[in-house]
Amino acid sequence: MDEKDFGQEDARGHWAPTKPIGYGPAFDWPPDPKRLVQWLFGFPGYFLPWNLFYAAMALVLWTWFSPSLDTTKELAPGWIAYLRHYCGEEKSYVEGLYIDESMVSVRRSGGHHPVHSGGYQAALRGGYHYAHGVFRAGQCNIILALTDIGPGDGATMVIPGSHKSNFPHPHAGDYAALDRMDHLDGAEPVYLEKGDALLFVDGLMHGGSSRTNPGERRVTIYRYGPLWGASRFGFSYSAELLDRLPPERRKILQPVAPLTPPR
Repeated sequence: MDEKDFGQEDARGHWAPTKPIGYGPAFDWPPDPKRLVQWLFGFPGYFLPWNLFYAAMALVLWTWFSPSLDTTKELAPGWIAYLRHYCGEEKSYVEGLYIDESMVSVRRSGGHHPVHSGGYQAALRGGYHYAHGVFRAGQCNIILALTDIGPGDGATMVIPGSHKSNFPHPHAGDYAALDRMDHLDGAEPVYLEKGDALLFVDGLMHGGSSRTNPGERRVTIYRYGPLWGASRFGFSYSAELLDRLPPERRKILQPVAPLTPPR
């Protein structure tokens, strides 16, 4: 293509097209039906070749390469793929996730949470395992910050690598006595901005530092496990709630529906 076929550029760089911009015969008055049909269906024309090609590509992408309407019905954080990878029994005959627990945590000045978990004598429910190229974490947590969490705000603290430990931390303290972990050897605070999501295996030693600032530290906590898990507290979702949910969301709350005798 030679741009000189369509116009000229003067010495000052101003471009002047050979023909003025047109809008096609669709806007001609009085209308010219013959010219309009030629413009719409001729080659090259409005539909052929490019607009028809673009329409076909859009149809292919929508049909075969776009997520379902249930998946895109609501804007949601993108952590599900990571959870399926770490604790969703990936590449097994029981692939899938289950929301084990969910809660809101509000920490005011003076509040904290003692350190807990760790690889030493860990329960399978929160344990960390990796073998044969796949992760097998019994439970993974998402902490979603509803407020900015910086120094003095009561940030979550973790001890990196503690989920793999075969020995107890010598200074872990007494959970029942609510011992603080602010100065625990190896513990690191995790600062978050509002909207950030922190993902970690529940077997990692973790807790909450003391909040010294005024105001509140607010987070939501979601605990995910494999689809065959169950609530340790015996909770179950009501039929009314499950009936309101699209299939993808219902499946993560009740991945395995109960089997009951026919009435």
